Amino acid sequence: MTRVSLPALWLATSVCLAPTFLAAQTARPVTLEEAITAGRRMATAAVVARLDVRLANARHAADRAVLLPQIGGSLSADRQTMNLDEFGFPGVSGVTDPFTLLRARVSLRQVLFDRSAWEAIGALRDSLVAADADADRVGAISAIAAGTAWLRLAGAEEEVAARLADSTTAAALLEVAASQVDAGTAARIERTRSETRVAITRGELREARHQVERAAIDLARTMHLPSGTRLDAIGDPTIPFGLPSTPAAAIAQATASRADLHAADTRVDVATRRAAATSLAWWPTIGLTGLVQESGQHADRLGGTWALGLGVQWTPFDGFRRRHELEQANLRIEIARTRRDELRDAIAAEAERAAIDVASAEELITIASDRLALATEELQEAQERFTAGVAGSVETTTAQASVADARDALIQARMALGAAHLSAAGALGLLDATHGPAPAGETTR
Repeated sequence: MTRVSLPALWLATSVCLAPTFLAAQTARPVTLEEAITAGRRMATAAVVARLDVRLANARHAADRAVLLPQIGGSLSADRQTMNLDEFGFPGVSGVTDPFTLLRARVSLRQVLFDRSAWEAIGALRDSLVAADADADRVGAISAIAAGTAWLRLAGAEEEVAARLADSTTAAALLEVAASQVDAGTAARIERTRSETRVAITRGELREARHQVERAAIDLARTMHLPSGTRLDAIGDPTIPFGLPSTPAAAIAQATASRADLHAADTRVDVATRRAAATSLAWWPTIGLTGLVQESGQHADRLGGTWALGLGVQWTPFDGFRRRHELEQANLRIEIARTRRDELRDAIAAEAERAAIDVASAEELITIASDRLALATEELQEAQERFTAGVAGSVETTTAQASVADARDALIQARMALGAAHLSAAGALGLLDATHGPAPAGETTR
């Protein structure tokens, strides 16, 4: 009678029950695109960036108030005396008895012309555009983090499937070895080697499941989901966007789409408009003032007065303050341009690397697939030789290890291709909030 070892029984049971074990967990299926979308919208950094945009809008609205009408009012009741001599009226002198003066006043101020202020407000509007573009880029970075976490989970789940396949093979070969040993056609060491391989596979399967649990927690965190949410990565690990097929096209795409480059261009415009506002500060400012007032000593006998004024304020010389401020403003323009140019070069290099990485990852998929096919054929031949008794367990163990390595290589190649697609989409600006999946027919890869 054939003796079956305890490791073989455990392994066969775990292989049979593994699908039941996984199905028993309440798992929420998540695609790569869903992870990217959730990361872009829900990540703390992305939320804070959007709040910063709202804060900038509120600041702009407050600063714009200088160009809008300023209306105020006041009510007062003063108990006082008055020295009539200070007015110098003929025949009128002395200090009056205490009396009460009631006054109700409404005033109006409106700036009619202030070129410097108008240009400064325009710079603030451009700053809002830059802040919004910055928020888009922060969202893209958060999306990349979520996509990377999804790829780790997908890779870990594929590792579990690969280890289960290895376990099935190890269990089958252990049964053959045990039968041969019991029949006296093989040395006991053949069964021992097979049991060792079973033990190794058991540990690898447990570690693979552990990595799935950790990766699921990390993905839930990047997607801002409640603690304890069980996730299952499903779908294609490649990005659902159209990617340019050449480095030159990738550079052109990135230059046109990257939100941070758009923000850098806008900051150059902001610095230019602020310099213009400084240079226009010598222009006169024209304003309108108005006043309506009811006053008197008794509430039922108040007298109305009004005043309307048109004023011009001009400071032709301010101790060279404007000249030095303009020099500072021009230096800020140069700084903004330098940073913009450096960012453009960095983005071009990043886009070019991304295109090369995607092409290389696609080639590695083909190589890894061919390697797995050859390793599987080698294992099949080794199993046939071992079953026929013309080869030992060393040959099958070596072949099993080759298949396991080939499976791992293919999994790594698939995840590397997904990571290359994700990195390329980020480098090209396709993950910014203002962009979405390429329309049908526009995918180049």
